[in-house]
Amino acid sequence: MIRCVFLALSDFYLFPKLKEFMKGHNVSDDEDVMYTTNDWIEDQEQQFFYNGIRALEKRCTKCISVAGEHVEK
Repeated sequence: MIRCVFLALSDFYLFPKLKEFMKGHNVSDDEDVMYTTNDWIEDQEQQFFYNGIRALEKRCTKCISVAGEHVEK
């Protein structure tokens, strides 16, 4: 049986941090959400994205070591 496991940086690193940032922000429509999100992403330092990629690398290594079984953290 062949398994294909996808680990997305956005699912475990980017989205939780963005969700935390968005708490308390009042947005009026989808366009406002897009602008607020885009501004937040542009405000992040290069190190923020580097840390996310490093976390993905660690998670991939763990996934490989457990032969594709579910990986929480």
